[in-house]
Amino acid sequence: MDNWNRKKMAIISVLAVLLIIAVGFGGYKYTKINQYNSLIKDANGYMQNSEYDKAIALFQQSLSYKNDVNIENSIKLAQSLKEAKKVYNEGIRLMKDKKYLESIAQLKKIGKENDKLYMDAQNKINECNKEYMALNISGANIALNANNYDEANIYIAEVFKIDNNNEEAKKLKDTIDKKIQEQQVAQKAKEEQDKAAASKITTKSAEDIVRKLVLKDSNLDTLSKFDHEQTVDGVKYFVIHVYDVVVDHTATWGWYYVDQNTGKVFDGTMGDLTPMN
Repeated sequence: MDNWNRKKMAIISVLAVLLIIAVGFGGYKYTKINQYNSLIKDANGYMQNSEYDKAIALFQQSLSYKNDVNIENSIKLAQSLKEAKKVYNEGIRLMKDKKYLESIAQLKKIGKENDKLYMDAQNKINECNKEYMALNISGANIALNANNYDEANIYIAEVFKIDNNNEEAKKLKDTIDKKIQEQQVAQKAKEEQDKAAASKITTKSAEDIVRKLVLKDSNLDTLSKFDHEQTVDGVKYFVIHVYDVVVDHTATWGWYYVDQNTGKVFDGTMGDLTPMN
């Protein structure tokens, strides 16, 4: 009977030990699972808040509890989003510096891995486009007011690169083209006026024409001077007197008629007008 009691007590003791071990192991496993789940939950929270360094650290810590392909993929995603966030921040910096084209180039690098970041980037791209167009329209107006039409056209071309149907830019372009046309017409009129002025016969040029034709610049003492205007048969002439000055009187060489329109010279010394050139 004593032997049986001893065996019975031994069996109970063994069972008690096994129970304690089982309970302890179960508690340990439960604690580990809770810690693992807590790490994943916190990591996902950091992901939602775009705190990717903290998320990566917790995901990596969770791998010490269990190797999980999904967690490894989450780490890769967090690293990718971290780089995208860096690109986004650089794009925002460029935008604040009014370097709109450079900003757009940066923001376009952001893919659709993170819907929120992608949408934010697209919204900023739209803002950059609007600001860039406004900047160039302002530049075009300033250049237009300063009559710098080529420069104004350069600004408008930049607007059309983004929005070829921009109404404000199209109106400015029409105004610029009209101003350029007016400038060209005015320039042509001035050139014609200058040409006419250059070819116009004056009393001085009439004197020079007669001197070269009659005196051939050989006798510098003989004078060629405008005397009066005269109309003959509806043609207006400058009458040039060619003469020498001697002691107390003048010695006339002749009287020459210069057509005020053509510069042709006629000898009128004998009364009738005889062509000389």
